[in-house]
Amino acid sequence: MNSLHHPSDQPELGQQLKDAKQTINKLKDSLNAKENEIQSLQNKLNSAHEELINTQNELEYHYQKSQNKALLIDSYQHQQHRAKALIASLLQQLNPPSRNQNLEPPRDCQTSP
Repeated sequence: MNSLHHPSDQPELGQQLKDAKQTINKLKDSLNAKENEIQSLQNKLNSAHEELINTQNELEYHYQKSQNKALLIDSYQHQQHRAKALIASLLQQLNPPSRNQNLEPPRDCQTSP
């Protein structure tokens, strides 16, 4: 019985084989398209990662620069206070208070006369 059906099944099997090969080729094409899409997304991810690293480095640079400026400002203010104290000391040495000024209490003090 099988031998009777075999010749008539041959064209049908050939068509099934042809259809299966077409399906396989479509699946391969679809797989290749998906792989290309994944590669494209991977490239975009890598670019975004590099941009993020560059942005982070730039932020760290500007942060460090601002920290350095803050240190310079603090140092400048400290030097300014030292200079003012030195000027006050030099002025006091150039114009020492008179003896009467040293002996008299300041007028705004609440001492009795």
